Amino acid sequence: MTIQACFLGIITRFELKLVKMARPKKNTQGDKKIMHLKHTAWIIISLLLSSGCATMNQSECLNADWRIIGMEDGAKGKLTSHIGRHRSACAKYSIAPDLETYLQGHKEGVTQYCTEHNGFLEGKSGSTYNGICPSQSEILFLKGYERGKANYLLKQDIKKLRNSISTNEVTIRELKDKSRSKEQQLIHQNISAQKRAELLRTIKRIERKRGRLQETIRDQKMHLNAKENSLNNMSHNY
Repeated sequence: MTIQACFLGIITRFELKLVKMARPKKNTQGDKKIMHLKHTAWIIISLLLSSGCATMNQSECLNADWRIIGMEDGAKGKLTSHIGRHRSACAKYSIAPDLETYLQGHKEGVTQYCTEHNGFLEGKSGSTYNGICPSQSEILFLKGYERGKANYLLKQDIKKLRNSISTNEVTIRELKDKSRSKEQQLIHQNISAQKRAELLRTIKRIERKRGRLQETIRDQKMHLNAKENSLNNMSHNY
């Protein structure tokens, strides 16, 4: 059973719990509904603890080709210690993995995994390198991994810049509305000279702040453009 399928099963069971909780009941009070919601977190925890995710089911254990399983694990960059999860899964059916055959397959899989291109993909996804590659292929793998990691970090920087620009643009709009509101107050004929002077000072402060933010956004957009160009150039190499 894959990890995705396992967690899908957990989520499905959790959704069934929520459906039961959501069914209308006679004479149900609001505080009881609140109590149900408070227990939601505990339901999640209990489901996760009680529904173990096995790497293999009974049929897979009975018909296992341990060389192929080892090859698949190695090709995914999993360490040989991953066989422990298979051992635990198959122990329920009194079946033990063929360690020697698994290791042979794993070695073949690692050869497929430890390439410069895979290194780039792993780094690009933000994954941590676990040192699985032998020294002769690790150099190329790490070359790709370092470029992929740089790609990943560059994307994180771009994301932060975009978020910051968006936040600043919202603030500028809010300041503009605030400035207009103060200007409307200036038009009012019954305000005192002191109040008028105070409003003028406030409007100037708002406009100065808005001007600084506009300059900041211009700088941020220049940096964003440069980083996006770097990212495009980096991606074309792989």
